[in-house]
Amino acid sequence: MFNRPLRLPFQIPASAHRTRSPSPQLATSASYAQGLHSRGPYRVGDRVFARRPQVLKGQSPWSKPLAVLKVLGNWIYRLSNSQAWNARKLRRYLELRRLFSTTMRLQHPL
Repeated sequence: MFNRPLRLPFQIPASAHRTRSPSPQLATSASYAQGLHSRGPYRVGDRVFARRPQVLKGQSPWSKPLAVLKVLGNWIYRLSNSQAWNARKLRRYLELRRLFSTTMRLQHPL
């Protein structure tokens, strides 16, 4: 405490000092990979959700879909609401028409 060495009545084993690495199961899970790929890089014209800083109880923390107007930096984008956003606060908007159009073609006729 206060930059003084801690004196203990016993020795701490060296194996207790190692840092924890992420689980290999976590790194290979689909949800983990999807979370990484859902953040940028976005292109001009892509539609994204922006995370609102403060919301009331019962409201969604995500805004309506906004279009990317300009890429300002590596991870900074100007959106259609004329604000600059960091990619950490954005999520990709996937249109349901695109998602279901490929599955509809795979269905067999009755």
